Amino acid sequence: MNRNLLYSIKGMFVAAAALVGVAACTDDDHFDVQVSGTAAESVWDNMRNAGQLNDFLSVLERTTVMRSENDQAATITYADLLKQPQYFTIWAPEDGTYDVSRYKALLDSADKAKQAGNMVAFRDFNNTVETQFVRNHISRSSFANATAPLRVQLMNNKRVVYDPAGQTFNEVALDNTFGFRSANNGMLYKLTGISPFAYNILEYLEENPDWAAVNEFVHCDDTLYFNAGGSVEGALVDGEMVYVDSAFVTISPMARYLGSASAEDSTYVAVIPNNEAWEAAVEKLKPYFNYGTTYYYNLVQTEEGIGRFNTSINYGEEMTMDGEMTQSDSLREYGTRQALLSSMVFSATNFPGVDVTDGDQVVNYARTADSLISTRDICIYNQTPGQVNAFFGTGEPVKASNGYIYTVDDFKLDPVSAIQDLYPVDFDVEDGANDIGSSNVASRIVVTLDTVTRNPDVTGTVHDESYVRYERASTSRMTIDFSLPNVLSAKYDIYAVMLPSEINRNYITSDSVREVCTFNADLYSDYGTENPAPSDRLASVTDLEVSQDSVSHILLFKDFKFDKSYFNLTINTFPRLRLTLPAGSAANALNIDRIYLVPKGNDVEGEVDEIPVNL
Repeated sequence: MNRNLLYSIKGMFVAAAALVGVAACTDDDHFDVQVSGTAAESVWDNMRNAGQLNDFLSVLERTTVMRSENDQAATITYADLLKQPQYFTIWAPEDGTYDVSRYKALLDSADKAKQAGNMVAFRDFNNTVETQFVRNHISRSSFANATAPLRVQLMNNKRVVYDPAGQTFNEVALDNTFGFRSANNGMLYKLTGISPFAYNILEYLEENPDWAAVNEFVHCDDTLYFNAGGSVEGALVDGEMVYVDSAFVTISPMARYLGSASAEDSTYVAVIPNNEAWEAAVEKLKPYFNYGTTYYYNLVQTEEGIGRFNTSINYGEEMTMDGEMTQSDSLREYGTRQALLSSMVFSATNFPGVDVTDGDQVVNYARTADSLISTRDICIYNQTPGQVNAFFGTGEPVKASNGYIYTVDDFKLDPVSAIQDLYPVDFDVEDGANDIGSSNVASRIVVTLDTVTRNPDVTGTVHDESYVRYERASTSRMTIDFSLPNVLSAKYDIYAVMLPSEINRNYITSDSVREVCTFNADLYSDYGTENPAPSDRLASVTDLEVSQDSVSHILLFKDFKFDKSYFNLTINTFPRLRLTLPAGSAANALNIDRIYLVPKGNDVEGEVDEIPVNL
């Protein structure tokens, strides 16, 4: 298996919490299933006496049993294991029905690596034989009483169909002249050919050279960790535990962006670009992930109540990743590629009305759905609803053990609807999460409308029938600041949903003079001074008028381009929107329902102008 593994043992005693969610040893791997048999011989003895299984036996005698692919204390072979008082059902391929030389060559390479002291290579070669051949013919369960077809979980966690009536296993015919033989620790069947190994989506990715660029990034940060919880303790030496049986686990941080592409008990559809398409997609997406060299964070409040940042972080320092580059460059490279990985895998479990066991239904739905949501919440729209989505290309899918893979030479990902809208800035002001500071505000009132208080003369929809009323304390200017988190370095239309005071009967003035409310809006970058400098003000607009007759979606800034991305940073920083009620204004309050941004793209050919927004 071709992997670009970074073996970095960071402390040999990793806390169990660090391993939560990581697949390590399964119950089967502990080899502690105890059963009682009635036959006098073991399954190993039965195979030796069955005839025509010499090739299979020779591989079993040389293959080391590993509890995980990084097991560093493995010593016994499958010849040893299959004599133990545990239960095994074996479907053994007969001599001459497959090419055993491939597996013997891999074991020869494993032996040479071990002799040279290269245990990483030894385990890699051994694991390939163990996973793709040996465990692909063995199950831990009993099927002696089975009469109807059933799905069998093998020792490598693959699921295949065993059909006792049809005399097939994984679509390979059983030797019906042999039948079966019971043993004191299991059952033996003979096959007239090899049980074909089915790669899952992640395994296909590792093996297919056309996807080498994607696979390289998926495994660029793989790290080997010692798993104390899965290891066997020995004695304390100088106050530290010495383990007699050590278990290790490889953590792949980038693989999580593919969802659960290695899970054998689910069905997925994947769209994977070939090497050329991957690099082209990276270049297309990079403009959305331009990071600055300095960001300010740690928001505090001044005496006037205006929020400011008082700490900075420098992303301009040099580091090494594919050569010398700055941290901001590294963030761009990682952010771009993570976004692409996040858009590749779709779970058939989320396809409504689809039988996930019916492959035709699964692929037909995926290719023609109006939209699909990836396992990482990326939305892929079909530009021709009801017809085949161009995102899937024109080729036929490859069948994997856990789904279907389309390979494409043009990754038709729309950055606006897929990436820029991944974390949309769209919030109800009454939630308070984005309300980060204010000045000269006497009261912040969350107002809920009902049939009694709602003024029917004011038209328009108020989201959840509630909004926030900011009443000022004096005739001086009043300001309210809102955070705009996770924006990318791209264009947006920026809206505020504003309401007249008279939408609530309780705020209708007693005289016949209607309120006139105008306000100003400013955009600021993250800044580190008590009051924003003119250079920190990104854009301004004045004299925006709130309609007194309806709820208004007021366009504050059109096609505004943020020069740097705030997405996925390790610090809590953001640009902010400030709404100002000027000094001396006739109005006494600002009534705000929502703030939202509409993604507009980056002037890249092939992007849509904007995504649909429910106004």
